[in-house]
Amino acid sequence: MFFVTQLRQLKARDATLKPKEDFTLALSELGFATLGIERYDTTGLTEKEKNERIAGQVGGVSGGDVVVYQYPNYMWAVYETEMIRQMKSRGATVIGMIHDVDYLRFEAFGKASDIVLFNEMDALIVLSKKMRTQLAADGVTVPMIVRGPWDYFINVPLPDRHFSTTISYAGNLEATKAGFLDTFPADLHLELYGVGLDETRTLPDSVTYQGSQDPDMLSSVLADGFGLVWDGNTSETIAGNYGDYLTYNLSHKLSLYLGSGLPVIINEQDSCAEFVRQNKLGIVVKSLTELPDVFAGLDEKRYGELLANVNKVGNLIKHGRFAQMAVLAALRTLNLQYDDSFS
Repeated sequence: MFFVTQLRQLKARDATLKPKEDFTLALSELGFATLGIERYDTTGLTEKEKNERIAGQVGGVSGGDVVVYQYPNYMWAVYETEMIRQMKSRGATVIGMIHDVDYLRFEAFGKASDIVLFNEMDALIVLSKKMRTQLAADGVTVPMIVRGPWDYFINVPLPDRHFSTTISYAGNLEATKAGFLDTFPADLHLELYGVGLDETRTLPDSVTYQGSQDPDMLSSVLADGFGLVWDGNTSETIAGNYGDYLTYNLSHKLSLYLGSGLPVIINEQDSCAEFVRQNKLGIVVKSLTELPDVFAGLDEKRYGELLANVNKVGNLIKHGRFAQMAVLAALRTLNLQYDDSFS
């Protein structure tokens, strides 16, 4: 059998759960069964108790099975490593789907436990060429496949898009992640959607907060114009822990916007910048201060050309095609036969 893991947790108005749910949905369309994962607090558990809980979670896995394991689940890394080992001891092949590598984002996180876990996998699906290079330098020795954008299933009607220079930004609005909002250029118009905005925080007049939305509904309320892929503490570039991480990471915002029919604005150092440039999906800049001049040279015809490209890629994103292509590439890398007769 083919399995994909899915962490069981409550829905939230952020991007913590939807990427994993959409990945699971994309693979279910290929015939993969869902292997539910419970997040346990392992503090105080004996080794016997930990092993019993792991055995209960992987009990349905047997020889010849393939498990696509979504990571991280934010349990103790040693616990998750043992879970993977038990799957493999049962004769399964385990392919890791990496959603985040926290030691690349936060200096305080040690890398050793992640490297051990990654090397327990038979193959890894990673988020960028730079992430693959860094993981290899840090000691990962298993085959690594670089995936395309996140998938973003949308089940609500979308409006027809029209030319506008309004910019939408959706996500975590905490100052540590989106500090650039405090210095957002005055001659632009930005609409915010998300959680974590401190009510005492004073934002420029060019920024309007539109509240938080269910991730499954957000696409239908985003304004015409562009979607902004940006993190960090300044409008001049992507900087700080979160900004630097965009050079390794695959932003879920990118897929939200493209799936919603919006061209994007992205920093030239972002790991997705080349994808945006090659497919002509939006505007690649060094600094947000460049945008007024860029917009001055933009007209409805040029915007329409961007929209046509966005719709092509957006249709792939909305139907899970990038997840499916990544997993099929991993199976080919491992010389595993995929029987699609049941899909």
